[in-house]
Amino acid sequence: ALFQTTVRDLRWNEALQRWIVSTSRGDEIAARFVISCTGVLSNPKLPKIPGIASFKGHSFHTSRWDYGYTGGDPDKWGPMPGLKDKKVAIIGTGATSVQAVPFTAQSAEHLYIFQRTPTSIDARGNKPTDPEWVKSLKPGWAKERRDNFTLFCAGLGSGEDMVQDGWTEIVKHISAPPGTDPSQIDPAEIMKGGMRKMEATRNRVEAIVKDKATADALKPYYYYFCKRPGFHDDFLETFNRPNVTLVDTKGQGVEAITEKGVVANGVEYDVDCIIYATGFDWFNDYTHENGMEFYGRGGLPLSKHWEDGPRTLHGIQTHGFPNFMFMRQAQSGSSYNYTHTADEQTKHIAYIVAESIRRGYGAVEPTAEAEEAWVNEIVTNAGMRKGFM
Repeated sequence: ALFQTTVRDLRWNEALQRWIVSTSRGDEIAARFVISCTGVLSNPKLPKIPGIASFKGHSFHTSRWDYGYTGGDPDKWGPMPGLKDKKVAIIGTGATSVQAVPFTAQSAEHLYIFQRTPTSIDARGNKPTDPEWVKSLKPGWAKERRDNFTLFCAGLGSGEDMVQDGWTEIVKHISAPPGTDPSQIDPAEIMKGGMRKMEATRNRVEAIVKDKATADALKPYYYYFCKRPGFHDDFLETFNRPNVTLVDTKGQGVEAITEKGVVANGVEYDVDCIIYATGFDWFNDYTHENGMEFYGRGGLPLSKHWEDGPRTLHGIQTHGFPNFMFMRQAQSGSSYNYTHTADEQTKHIAYIVAESIRRGYGAVEPTAEAEEAWVNEIVTNAGMRKGFM
């Protein structure tokens, strides 16, 4: 294992039948197989806000949290004494912000939260795990619960809901009962279920947040799943703190960053620190997401091969790049639970590698015809969703 090391590029050597992997430490490693497991949310995305480079204070992205500035222990939640006399801005109210806001508010002198679109927030119900329950678990319990969760989230679950969390509850409210004949599903009833769920979410906001204007701004106004739902037991309560201000931009976003702070709704907010809870590059150019280039047969860059979009067989291999496999969601099977997706892809990749070795193959890759057929299959079926766009 090479820690604190990044890969610069990978080049296929036809004569050696090996990938030559170049690293940030000057290594050149010959590998028979390469499996890219760089994650789906690993490359932080900064917003294209005018003046973002002009800010004279401190700033960082949530995925690169600067404990040297905030103080605190990265191994456990607790106070961040470095913020006790600081005015802090968090830009964003999505899944990351939902987690960061409550803890930042506990330590900052004042926290400004800049919102473009409200997130639907349901209870997380987090609590300690019962040790006696753990003792009762039988071998294979994790896979059984995972598969049960996947089925319920897909609207196919029946019998016991083993997980009973916010996700499985959502699907129960806005999906047809398991086993329903597709021809008998009434889209209007499904729509009504989503509306009822969102109304319950808005009512929860109103019951928790004391200031009416703030509560109204935090109420999601769209159909469920138009934005990734959030779950937290302290996020909404945080807006009752006297040192917290919600700056709702009514869908317009932050206008500018200045030397002194953040401009929204024509008002400049002077702050000492800006924290960007602005997400990640996702389903973007693969080489850009990874920060590296892959050069296949004849020196063909993957970015060139995929310049019009991903081209794969089953979302795992691509023509012209032998012995190279990747774990990602484009053109592959996926689940609500990414752990499930990764587990299934891992088993499939392990099978390909094992069979290549057993059969004595020097290199294995999909044919151009197989790749083209799979891409056409994906595009054809994706066309069924055009009505939702």
